[in-house]
Amino acid sequence: MKFTSLVEPLKKQINLAEKVSDKKLTLPILGNLLLKPENGQLKISATDLELGLTVILPGKMEDGPGLTVSAKNLSLFLNNLNEEKISLAVKGNIMHLESGEYKADLQGMPIDDFPIIPEIKSTEYIEIDKKDLNEALSQVINSAGYPVGRPELNSIFFTYKKGDLRMVATNSFRLSEKIIKNKIESNLDREIEIIIPIKTAQEVLHIINEGELDKEKVKIYIESSQVLFDFGNIKLVSRLIEGNYPKYQNIIPKDFKTTVTIDKNELLNAARIAGIFTSKNNDISLTVDSANSALILEARDTSVGNNETTIKGDIIGESLKISFNYRFLIDGLNSLISDKIMLGFNSDLSPVRFKSLNNDDYLYILMPLNLNNN
Repeated sequence: MKFTSLVEPLKKQINLAEKVSDKKLTLPILGNLLLKPENGQLKISATDLELGLTVILPGKMEDGPGLTVSAKNLSLFLNNLNEEKISLAVKGNIMHLESGEYKADLQGMPIDDFPIIPEIKSTEYIEIDKKDLNEALSQVINSAGYPVGRPELNSIFFTYKKGDLRMVATNSFRLSEKIIKNKIESNLDREIEIIIPIKTAQEVLHIINEGELDKEKVKIYIESSQVLFDFGNIKLVSRLIEGNYPKYQNIIPKDFKTTVTIDKNELLNAARIAGIFTSKNNDISLTVDSANSALILEARDTSVGNNETTIKGDIIGESLKISFNYRFLIDGLNSLISDKIMLGFNSDLSPVRFKSLNNDDYLYILMPLNLNNN
């Protein structure tokens, strides 16, 4: 095999594949990428046995045997090039790389040792614009993540019903829910519920933001234990997490004793400043002052100092004081895309809802800190 292409697109696709390869090297071959000809183009494959990525890259191809080579070393070599073109030639178990004055030989392993990446046979799909998928996953992914033993909380919950796609993530301390309405094309005539590992969601975001894609839309094919994200020239196959997702709807408050409408960026800046002064609990306190239509953010650490910031807002209801993990608060505020936001409170120990004003397609629920128990 001999393949010639531009350096930049090859670099981008190899970097994507390198992220999927197994960094722990549970099997040596899993740290490699498989490169071989397919229909006059280069096919790049990577897997860690839970995720499988294939990329098709156009270029000038001379057919011949493919090879697997170190994902890390190939990526490092490409990322340090400043040339325009590169050629890859396979001879035996050696891949020869040549780009301008740069030359290198990478020791490889036979392609027969590389695991087979599963193929999805299902024809049922959900199709979504890659920008909408990117926005939705970006809004919910920070709420996922939990210690070993609770894989369903280290995941994204997808549900499809009557043309609407819903994504949910929670680690029991916070929860995000995003609903995409009237933007989905599908041949499904039934409701779908699947649990996708957080690593899969991260790789989907990497593909959208860093890959060289030839289509604007993504087709999602679903089987009983696997899911395929089909970007056209890039395909990502992932196992699904078995089990039942928590009944998260039960913790979403529907009514509130106090609501606050406020400028998001003012609150975000105040939270960032307060974060400088947090104690070991990463706590900041937020006082809702109904009488003066103000939010007061405070943080104190005896070894650093203290901070207080007052922000004006529209407040309906009772005054109260509540404490949050400042990092979780900042994540929630960053996930809201409008300038004006609404906060809903019930008590100092009840979950708080954050949402954009006049927009119900996304919400963020944050549990307060109970500092009396710390």
